[in-house]
Amino acid sequence: MRLIHLLFFLLLTTSAYLQCPIEELTFSSQSELDSFPILYPNCDSVQALKINGDIDNLQALSKLKYVEDDLIIQNCNINDLSGLENIKYVGGHLLQWFGN
Repeated sequence: MRLIHLLFFLLLTTSAYLQCPIEELTFSSQSELDSFPILYPNCDSVQALKINGDIDNLQALSKLKYVEDDLIIQNCNINDLSGLENIKYVGGHLLQWFGN
């Protein structure tokens, strides 16, 4: 019985790391954004993405290829869009507004 519980726990833990989040992602700090590839190492598609706040580097998003809805970047301290070069599809609006 313990083995079954252990296997079930391992399956749940592993599947959580393989999937992409299904809700809109909102990042308002660099540490939140930097944790994305750690929490979702195989994720290349998100529903929607909002980047807003004290963020100066988008490299943590370099594995993303698809944003099914809106991609919004506003009020950030970034100088360029490095980290988003692999995105091939944005299904909604693309809004870029830099600076505070």
